[in-house]
Amino acid sequence: MASNSPLALALAMSSMALTTTPPTPPCPPNRPNSTWAQHMSLPLDCRYNASRFTLFPKLPPEVRGIIWKFSCSPAEIISVEVIRPIISEKGTNKKKKVDGQMIRRQFSIKYKAFGIPLTLGGTYVTRLDGIQFVRSGQLGACKESRAIYLKAKPNFVRLFKQNGGGNIWFNADIDTIAIPRRTRFNLNQLRQRRRPKMVFFRGFENIRRVVFEKETDEETALGLLGDQIAIEFAESIVDIEEQLFEGPSARFSKDTAWTDAVVLEQVELGKEMKRAREALHKVNGTVFKEGVGEGVKMHFFPLEENYLED
Repeated sequence: MASNSPLALALAMSSMALTTTPPTPPCPPNRPNSTWAQHMSLPLDCRYNASRFTLFPKLPPEVRGIIWKFSCSPAEIISVEVIRPIISEKGTNKKKKVDGQMIRRQFSIKYKAFGIPLTLGGTYVTRLDGIQFVRSGQLGACKESRAIYLKAKPNFVRLFKQNGGGNIWFNADIDTIAIPRRTRFNLNQLRQRRRPKMVFFRGFENIRRVVFEKETDEETALGLLGDQIAIEFAESIVDIEEQLFEGPSARFSKDTAWTDAVVLEQVELGKEMKRAREALHKVNGTVFKEGVGEGVKMHFFPLEENYLED
């Protein structure tokens, strides 16, 4: 084959294209040099994969609707997490009654609920980068996505309390609600601490599938629960003390009033842990067992591989 034939020239040019690094295009107008340099430093096959798809709003509504519906998980295992955030009241005039006397409040305990997707084994779902996955992103994307999501997930449970978190949306026909030990304990504690006792969680009547941890025995379950509650309380106190009493932005000095309040809460937690056997068997004041509520099915972790396909 002649070295100057069209085929030889084409092969040579292809070889050069594969082995030669393409020149860096000039920086487009209105784009920072550093951002453009970072983009061009990516491998050639990744530069455009890393870009955002900006034409989604221009797609026909029917196509956008298909995409939104596809992004709704067909079936989920949703853990209802009820936590106890501790809020500093240091420096306020709020008071509480202790042993018949009104004393200045040092901190308050709030209750908040949110949903986390779980795996079949009962562990939290995380993204590929290790960050915890957040449910219901479609609720805040736009009105269009929210409407489609609420049609796919028409049922909800929520903490019946101001600032207790929003609705945890699910589809009662296909989704499974997990109610972990900590949630059962905190719900029972909330009912005990607030008078009169009332149902603080709404929507439990919508649940058709419920799943719990599989307990080997009650003492082991109580031990795991006690450790979790004690550790979470201690970590919360440490975080607040670092903000209030340590560092250049500290506004207060740690005094006996604060120390006494922490000890008092630890004593109350200890008393409530002694009554926690009831909390392990009740959810929202109701004993969950096979047949509670018409059509309710109870399961235990780990679930079978084809569970979500049923």
